[in-house]
Amino acid sequence: MNLRQFVKGRGFNSHSPPTQLINGTYNSTQSFDFCPQRTANGTEDCLYLGLYGRPWTRGQPLKPVVVVYFGGGFIQGGGSFDIPPAGYPVLNVSTESDFIFVYPNYRVNAFGFLPGKEIAEDPYSDLNVGLLDQQYALEWVQKHISRFGGNPANVSIWGQSAGAGSVVAQVVANGGRTEPKLFNKALASSPFWPKTYSQATREAKVNIDYGFGMYNLHEGENFVPPGLQNVMNTASPGSPAYNSSLLSFEVWLKGYLPFMSPRHLGRVQQLYPAVSSAEELPLYNTTYVRAGQIYRDTVLACPALWMAKASHKHSYLGEYTIDPARHGSDTQWWNRVNVVQQTPGLDHFIYEGFAGAFASFFETGDPNAYKVTNSSTPGVPELRLKNEDFVMDADGFDDVAVGHLETRCAFWRSVAGEIPI
Repeated sequence: MNLRQFVKGRGFNSHSPPTQLINGTYNSTQSFDFCPQRTANGTEDCLYLGLYGRPWTRGQPLKPVVVVYFGGGFIQGGGSFDIPPAGYPVLNVSTESDFIFVYPNYRVNAFGFLPGKEIAEDPYSDLNVGLLDQQYALEWVQKHISRFGGNPANVSIWGQSAGAGSVVAQVVANGGRTEPKLFNKALASSPFWPKTYSQATREAKVNIDYGFGMYNLHEGENFVPPGLQNVMNTASPGSPAYNSSLLSFEVWLKGYLPFMSPRHLGRVQQLYPAVSSAEELPLYNTTYVRAGQIYRDTVLACPALWMAKASHKHSYLGEYTIDPARHGSDTQWWNRVNVVQQTPGLDHFIYEGFAGAFASFFETGDPNAYKVTNSSTPGVPELRLKNEDFVMDADGFDDVAVGHLETRCAFWRSVAGEIPI
């Protein structure tokens, strides 16, 4: 079901409620267009949202609600969907899973995130209207979702990559003191928002009772120069040349963290030595993986950890390690229906354990309440209580201490003022 939630964005202004209401039948099966972006023309009349869930009739209990923010680096993407939609494998993992998905559009690229003093001072413009669009979708849910069978008191927000970065942004919105409360659970799958550590995050003021963060073992390698893995200098046109030498690594590190003091850069090299191990990575000895670990922690893993641990009631953290464990690798288990999920044996077992934990979290705030796998399979540990995360590997699941990750993340938090914004 696709619905109009507010009128088209007026240039760089925030949203407004619809002024033309339909007195009659509205075709809710029609798709809606992208907002203007780099890879599609789109239209400014784009602020719609879609709903998907199992049948519901008035008088039945209201269902949990999951608002899903799309990814795409904040420069592309959209909320319109085909049947079955993104996330359907989570809804379909068991009979206990019964919630309503909400897929809002929000403005992207220059139309959604144009920065600058001129925009801030212009009386006809607003900064970060893409985030305001996301927040208004949550306000729409609070006002109207009960008409469609959703419970406004049981709302989760979820996203992957930039969608998960959007989750973190909403978690810390308004200094973590959004009133009235718009959601109580947040799941951030590899939250991508490069090097923008919020003061609200550092002070642990967030808008959630239940937090679940996810990161992938090798996903930082998606974002560092591939030349760091080559013996000879290589570069893309217009980019610096890199190779696998220590000198090349140091050049990359200074470029990645241009405002960091020499003393702190030295500490980075101590925390990420040339030959070492990290979490479920038994050994690395290449410049490429070393740089990837730094990027992963600063942009993806540490924000996931901080968001989860800052939640008011319960916190959970997961690490996806199944090869290649790159950015987006984990989506095969929960994003779209595919043959991997339906393959009997180990693959189906991993699907049930992974997607089942997400579904249970959306339903109850506890990823183990409706656990699909048997009692001998490890569940998701409470992060603050056990200081362990939930590891998905090729053989199944395990609970592993997060001490080394916490040490590195504590360093990054301590030098947040030197991280480029």
